[in-house]
Amino acid sequence: MTPFLSTDDLKLWQLDDGSLVMKHAGRKTLLSSPRRALPLSNLDEFIVFSDLDGNEVGVLRSIHDLEESSRIVLQEALAREYVLERITRILEVDKEPLTGQTRWRVELEGEAPGSEPDETANGSTVLQSTSQHSTAHSGKIAVTKTDAHAAEESEDTTKGTVTTANKVNKMANLLHFSRDKNVEESTSTREREFYISGQEDVQTARYPHIFIVDTDRNRYEILNCEQLDIESRRLAERFF
Repeated sequence: MTPFLSTDDLKLWQLDDGSLVMKHAGRKTLLSSPRRALPLSNLDEFIVFSDLDGNEVGVLRSIHDLEESSRIVLQEALAREYVLERITRILEVDKEPLTGQTRWRVELEGEAPGSEPDETANGSTVLQSTSQHSTAHSGKIAVTKTDAHAAEESEDTTKGTVTTANKVNKMANLLHFSRDKNVEESTSTREREFYISGQEDVQTARYPHIFIVDTDRNRYEILNCEQLDIESRRLAERFF
């Protein structure tokens, strides 16, 4: 049986490479990701620690028993481990005949956790490419709205150049709008395929709020399964 850990001499910290280290009873141990024994309730209690070989080394009764720096380190590690992605639509659910696992294909809400914003989503790339194309033809066309405005106010700018610059910027605005719309549509939902081992991986204790854990220990939630579209509910009806 995995022992409970006394917090009198327990300290946690993180190395520069992200590894978690525990010092307890004068012994240092490199840890794998901590996990909750009860993921759906008492989220700050009964935290299981294991070494890098997967051997359990102890259970922490409560995060709040730790001193502040160790508590913060542990809370951050748990937050990384227990990222919840939100399922908005279920596309396929079928059982694999060879493994007995169930394959799910779903749509997820929003961008992937930790993903960086698309630097071109603000239209800067579009404006740049438009200006390069225009410069190749005239050699005088402004590349941005600000430059075009300056060109209009410049006494040395000809009427023809200003007119062309205005057309270019109108085109850039249209492309910018189209790109923003496409970016929004492409990042508002994402498809994901994963596998679960069985019914026990679909947790319904907080129905209609559903939690799912896949075979790679990734976690998903459905805020209200009763508000899913009819086809999604039909595909998953045997699970909840």
